Amino acid sequence: MLKTVTAIASAMLLAGLNLPAHAQEEEEEEARTTYQISFVSFASNAAADRWVEMQDKYVIPSREAAGQPQSTVHWLVDGPYDLMIVREMPNGMATLDTHTNPASEAFMAKLLELAGSQEELDKLMAETSELSDTEMTYYSHTHP
Repeated sequence: MLKTVTAIASAMLLAGLNLPAHAQEEEEEEARTTYQISFVSFASNAAADRWVEMQDKYVIPSREAAGQPQSTVHWLVDGPYDLMIVREMPNGMATLDTHTNPASEAFMAKLLELAGSQEELDKLMAETSELSDTEMTYYSHTHP
């Protein structure tokens, strides 16, 4: 009987130590940073060159206009992919919400302006999808 009472008292004590987050002393938590990491294998060397040209002419200025951080491009020396693109997502996974994302709207507005018309933008998007053989995208975040 004493063992049972001791076990129950110990469990209650431990449960009391495990306070809900709002009841714990407030500590400022370091923000997490979310990234989109994409791997691309190009259809040809010419496709890789065209991709770089499109980045310089359309994507980089559009990201700047939207106030988005620039992507970091890593050209890979081995493995099945030609490059890895690391893109910070300042709003975390909410960046993927295309319905209420001012940065995405600003990006697309600048891209449309640079393309000249919706028809030209549609052609660019179709061309972009033909430049690669394989693509794969992951999402990650840092831990404070």
